[in-house]
Amino acid sequence: MGNKTKNIWAIIATGLLSFLGTNLLTGLSIAIPTIIKTDHVSTDVGQLINSGYSMMVGICILMSTYLLSRFSTKQLFQNSILLFILGLLLSGFAPNFWVLLIGRLITGIASGLSIPLMFNIILAKVPENNRGVMIGIGTLLVTMGPALGPVYGSLVMKAFGIPALFLFMLIIVAISWFLGFSTVEPISTIKSIKLDWPSTILLVLTLLSFTFGLSFLGSHQINAFIPITSVILAVVFTVFFFKRSTQISNPLLDVKVFRNSNFRNQNIAFFLSQVTAPAVGFLLSIYIQSVDLKSAFIASMVIFPGSLISAFLAPVGGKLLDKFGAAKIIGLGASFFTIGLLMFWLVSRGEMNAMTALSIDIIFMIGMGLSTGNLQTSGVNTLPNNEQSDGDAFFNASQQYSGGVGTALAGTILSAFQGSAHGSALLTGTHSGTSWAFCALFILAVISDWLLIRGFKSQGA
Repeated sequence: MGNKTKNIWAIIATGLLSFLGTNLLTGLSIAIPTIIKTDHVSTDVGQLINSGYSMMVGICILMSTYLLSRFSTKQLFQNSILLFILGLLLSGFAPNFWVLLIGRLITGIASGLSIPLMFNIILAKVPENNRGVMIGIGTLLVTMGPALGPVYGSLVMKAFGIPALFLFMLIIVAISWFLGFSTVEPISTIKSIKLDWPSTILLVLTLLSFTFGLSFLGSHQINAFIPITSVILAVVFTVFFFKRSTQISNPLLDVKVFRNSNFRNQNIAFFLSQVTAPAVGFLLSIYIQSVDLKSAFIASMVIFPGSLISAFLAPVGGKLLDKFGAAKIIGLGASFFTIGLLMFWLVSRGEMNAMTALSIDIIFMIGMGLSTGNLQTSGVNTLPNNEQSDGDAFFNASQQYSGGVGTALAGTILSAFQGSAHGSALLTGTHSGTSWAFCALFILAVISDWLLIRGFKSQGA
């Protein structure tokens, strides 16, 4: 087998693992309403299977610079396979919600190891003149996961039940292992560098505190003081993490990239925009099934067209970026997703049926398709070459962790309005909560737009 062929199979092998993670993330958004009912948990607790997963992915990606230096590509690939198997088996055979959650957390670690692997192989093994094609293949594998997830989730859940959502994914793991066993090879010499444990602990505490606090801000089951304190602690841990990272010679991440105002503005804008997409999917899934009283399959069909359009727009958006520049294309995308969120908010205040939701979601997802990849490209390009790997890690972590933040935010607003109601009161609370959640997402989009305008103005774009 030639080197070129081996590289292609290695990229597909690692890309399939990334596909698995993102596919399950959106697939479970469709299943969460059913999980909430069958496991008798509240909305804020039920969404933890996605927000907890995203938290673990974010932690691992932020540690990817260390992991890729300390361990070989093959070691990381094999450990990712083993963790996927363990996590999927635990989730598939879970006797209760909490075992399912543990399985999802383990799967999050596996995804966090696999996502940086694919792009690292591309950058290290593929010649620059062929890199665009390989990045396109890799990006397609990752973006098709969220696009196909809702359909996969609804069809498998209806035909075989929720455990099959996880157990069927073992087939993808087996294919990935078969393709990557002899093709994923060590890329660089392993460096004997020590992990900075204080930074690692601060990083974990930051994301853990923020995820917990945001998930339960609207909870009626625990005192509001606890989640508020948790969010405040997350801010304190973040400050200490940044302070330590600037004081040691070999930091976990080079946070000095945030001194670049253009990078900072675009990274924060990117994070805020990425919070909205999974939150919209989560809200539509619950609204269509609980308020519009349609099936999980109908809910998935509402989300599927927009997700598919967004996936195929990503590479097109890159070409448009090269032709017209970042400000115009990202600005166009931001306009679409902001208008989409405004329409969701206004329409959901009354009665929003499935067809209306589908139409608005297409507008929203066109904006996401045009802006997501381009914002990352534009933001990383504002950095010098020696800082771009750290900048890329921040963008990748932002993209993965934002999914958990979006789901947690939507879940906590819904829970605040649902309370402990039942019957028609629960339906009314879900309706009102959905509308106000869309309002919150629209506000985040406006802040994101403001940061983009500010950033591009400073660049003279």
